[in-house]
Amino acid sequence: YADNKISAYFSLFLKFIFYRFATGIITNSHKSKKSLQKIVKNKIELIFNPYLKNLYIFKIRKRKKNILSVGRLCKQKNQAVVIKAFKIFLKSFPEYKLMIVGHGTDYSKLKKLTLNLGIDNNVHFCGSIKNIKKFYLSSKIFVFPSLYEGLPNALIDSVNFNLPPISSRCSGADDILGKDYKNFVSRNNHKDLSQKMIKIINNYSTSLNQLQNARKQLNRFLIDGQSYKYLNFCNKIIQKK
Repeated sequence: YADNKISAYFSLFLKFIFYRFATGIITNSHKSKKSLQKIVKNKIELIFNPYLKNLYIFKIRKRKKNILSVGRLCKQKNQAVVIKAFKIFLKSFPEYKLMIVGHGTDYSKLKKLTLNLGIDNNVHFCGSIKNIKKFYLSSKIFVFPSLYEGLPNALIDSVNFNLPPISSRCSGADDILGKDYKNFVSRNNHKDLSQKMIKIINNYSTSLNQLQNARKQLNRFLIDGQSYKYLNFCNKIIQKK
């Protein structure tokens, strides 16, 4: 799924050579750990991202009729499938807006897609924004169909701000949402994605309830706890030497 396949294969080749010389390797998701174990067996430590300063204390608030997508505008983040799904979604909910936060090389291509589909008035490219919290708190659904990830911080934010996500099963998604989460979607099936979006809106209270199991596990991504694991792992490496 890489943007540049030659570069991706070269990177993989280097991993096969140099990772064997490493004293220890840290990875941030179960799926990436399983992948790395094909290269090296006993040197891998799973430590989730030290990302959240604190957990958001949930408050009941009115949300706008917005669908949110966050990420660089590039092949990896797969925003084209969101736009195609949104076209179908609008037939049931024509008053909704798609808010795409991020910038990147695919902006022109994605903008052209919205024009060709005739939905450019309902799709807003917001660019890169520092304080993105307000978008998470004011939207109804978060859509995350990435082709690949490490451990996606945007998906952690979605759970933290109690915004029901629809996600591909990219690396890290199971770790954040749980394997039994009901709103996973295949990477490139925009029709399935649109149906999931419609289903969440029609059963919004149920979708919020399903998210609570993931919220209970968010302390795994707190900076203090995960940073300690990094330091502890590095100390073990030093002691071995």
